[in-house]
Amino acid sequence: MRIAVLTANGYRHMACVQIIERILGSRNYTVDAYIELPSDFDNTTQGYTDKIIAQHLRHRDMTEFDFFGDILHLASERGMVEQARVPRGYYSSEAFLTDCRDRQYALIAVFGTSIIRGPIIRDLGIPIINLHLGLSPYYRGAGTNFFPIVNGEPQFYGATYLLLDEGIDTGPIIHQIRPIEFSELDSFHQFSCRFLRNAFTVLGHVCIKVLDGEINMKYTQDDYIFSEPTRKVFRKSDLTGESVMRLYANIDNGILKLLKDQVLLSSVPIVTQL
Repeated sequence: MRIAVLTANGYRHMACVQIIERILGSRNYTVDAYIELPSDFDNTTQGYTDKIIAQHLRHRDMTEFDFFGDILHLASERGMVEQARVPRGYYSSEAFLTDCRDRQYALIAVFGTSIIRGPIIRDLGIPIINLHLGLSPYYRGAGTNFFPIVNGEPQFYGATYLLLDEGIDTGPIIHQIRPIEFSELDSFHQFSCRFLRNAFTVLGHVCIKVLDGEINMKYTQDDYIFSEPTRKVFRKSDLTGESVMRLYANIDNGILKLLKDQVLLSSVPIVTQL
């Protein structure tokens, strides 16, 4: 049985593929990876002229290499997952729908791609599980684990595993997690990478639960009771030098300590079917 992973081309994305393959491969699933190539303007240092943003993204890339390089090195020694490099927008195309049908995928896992719309969602008829960084429905769009720290709201930092629909992070929620293992002395990028390693592992296990028929696929977000703070949608254009400086100031002032404040966390309960 075949599984497809749709992602992008950063260190974190490639590590996600390898972690999922390790978990699903133990159950004799074959994993194929589709790697979306960046557009001219993407979350890369080439996409920004602001020096503060460019430095922030360089530090992100360096930290990701430190955290995920071992995974990629070991994977290269034992054989990388089959990869197809595709242009931005390919996941929403009729050509990709045909490819998925030809390969008879049982499930698709998605992390870090551009917005997916159209035939793959409407017509394929298999579960498409999206790993959304941030707690949905509170933070949607881009930078959904960046802006909670910028805004002094770490209770919204986390990950949401949901079924993909044609909205922006609006599909039925399967599971949510928050950071558990971290140091209050971590930089923002160290903190984020620790969280991502765990989030990718959980994604693999969520996929298995879905394949085993243990998840109610008919829930909608309206079936859950959420707390009612302002719900926010961010775009890449919201990333500014000023927002980066606020992020670092909040980290320096010890905002990560608040992730151990159970009263604060309980004000935004997480959702899970696991």
